[in-house]
Amino acid sequence: MASELGMQPKPELLVARTLHRSGALAEAEAMYRQVLLTDPNDEQSHHLLGVIAHQGGRNEEAARLMRRAVELEPGLATFRYHLARVLGAILLTGYLGGAVASHLRAGGGLALPRARMRQSRQTEA
Repeated sequence: MASELGMQPKPELLVARTLHRSGALAEAEAMYRQVLLTDPNDEQSHHLLGVIAHQGGRNEEAARLMRRAVELEPGLATFRYHLARVLGAILLTGYLGGAVASHLRAGGGLALPRARMRQSRQTEA
């Protein structure tokens, strides 16, 4: 990465990260994509686009983008960690089904899924 190698990060990337942190996801996404137009191998842009896709529930797209970031910078643990979380979310979504997964994506926590799982077990018994 640029900052780890003693190089200055791209100004557009700094602006995009500021937008991302402030919650302006659409604007940040547009800027990350703009960076990729000039540098298709910018690992930070791939990774952070993946983060935005994951935040928006687009986990397949997030996994694709994060895999590319890992390919470009295989030694960075943060990239691998976030990719693992996205892959876990994909598996969890498939396992739990639509209603519970929607609840989790909406930030509802695990109380409702646990209650539904207990209720399901009691019904089966």
